[in-house]
Amino acid sequence: MKPYIRLAGCVLAALLFMPVLQAATTQSTPFRVEVLDEGQYVPVGSVRIKPSERTASGRVGSHNGLKQVSSSREVAAKLGTTFGFRYRVLGLPEGETEDFEIRAVHPPMTSPSGKISTVSSAPSPLLSEGGQAFGDLVYRLSEPGELLPGQWILQVLYRGQVVINREFTVR
Repeated sequence: MKPYIRLAGCVLAALLFMPVLQAATTQSTPFRVEVLDEGQYVPVGSVRIKPSERTASGRVGSHNGLKQVSSSREVAAKLGTTFGFRYRVLGLPEGETEDFEIRAVHPPMTSPSGKISTVSSAPSPLLSEGGQAFGDLVYRLSEPGELLPGQWILQVLYRGQVVINREFTVR
């Protein structure tokens, strides 16, 4: 199952307030990252939720797969909305790497403990086969406190450095 970040309280997709490059890849990485598709999705198969201290909602979810239902970066602030992107990494050495992380930067969200946060993150290991790996980063609005209108930035990081991101508008 692949991890995804859930919004709850006041925000769940870890995004730091910084200028956003729509398809930024870093110059210092030995690989290339490209977006395969983006927009709204429906999780396919089972979805598992587990506690996470690195998310504003206090939870992170994982899913078996995704079905794209829209390619828009404007999404409705309603329960069940799942948005983000799928990506491919080219030029990775064979095997699994633990060096990847997913992050959402979102409007201020209050955690179950009362802490206000604008960033949520989770580790996202990738398995490279044939020099490429596939991943996805989606955020599911699953709690009333996550229905936060505004700009949401979803990012993939490698060793702490943003390698690709997408900005979404929640209305």
